[in-house]
Amino acid sequence: MENAQQVKDRDKLFLEKAHKTCVKIGKAYEFECPICNGYAIGMKSNVNGHIVASCSVCKMRVRQ
Repeated sequence: MENAQQVKDRDKLFLEKAHKTCVKIGKAYEFECPICNGYAIGMKSNVNGHIVASCSVCKMRVRQ
């Protein structure tokens, strides 16, 4: 079982990869999940510029 710090580190890793990948507002991007090497998709919101991303394999999801 993961402790709180491990969960934070995993979340940060995923969000950093999504942030580096999703550069244009309103465009969806595909990228390799840094946690499980699965298929992930993300985008930068055209409303507030925040990142929304998820992985179809490990079910990791982030909303900035």
